[in-house]
Amino acid sequence: MNKSAIVLFAISLIAPLSALPGAVAPAAPDSWDAPIDISEPSQNAGNQHVVTDGTTMTAIWYRFDGNLYSIQSSFSVDAGATWSVPIAVSDAGQAASAPQIVTDGTTITAIWA
Repeated sequence: MNKSAIVLFAISLIAPLSALPGAVAPAAPDSWDAPIDISEPSQNAGNQHVVTDGTTMTAIWYRFDGNLYSIQSSFSVDAGATWSVPIAVSDAGQAASAPQIVTDGTTITAIWA
């Protein structure tokens, strides 16, 4: 059986400053950071989403444990360098799927079926 995992890739982007008088635009980045696996090993995972409120990045995805789909989440407060241990956010013993996550910059809200 194929196992998929939630792996995040990051690239640093710098906004062009060429619009400012005398400013020189920085060179475009030419590589991605190394991937970080934030889901549990040996578990199917998918339908991943990531949002940020400007300080915290929050990821959400579904996980299949061989019996039920559940919704898991993890967060990072250091621009994705490290991530919290994934936690189940859906009810234990209940099937869940199709997670979505949004933020208004203050509150992060997740929904799922």
